[in-house]
Amino acid sequence: MGTGKVELSHYRPKKFSHPPECGPCTFQREIHIWTNGSALDNGLETCQASVGWISDLEFSDSVSLSGIPLSNNVAEIAAVILGLSAWEAYNLVVHTDLTLVLKLVHRGLLAME
Repeated sequence: MGTGKVELSHYRPKKFSHPPECGPCTFQREIHIWTNGSALDNGLETCQASVGWISDLEFSDSVSLSGIPLSNNVAEIAAVILGLSAWEAYNLVVHTDLTLVLKLVHRGLLAME
């Protein structure tokens, strides 16, 4: 399989400037997000993948991925990035079921600029 670029199909990310329950105030607590990504025909050129996240504030987002190479691992990582991007200015606790994501974060490979 060749290399390619994974894209979020027709996606406009949600950005939260402040949680709606407090308006534009100082929000002190951690926000928990749960992420998931999955793929059908994992690793093949026919692979289809989707990702999503949900927060303890009952906000969520999901999107289909396009491009190659797609896999379960790519989808899981994209789900974490999607959740982190939506809540850039907040202290987050990310819940994921993929050990690879935890290793990437602890080694600084997913550091946000």
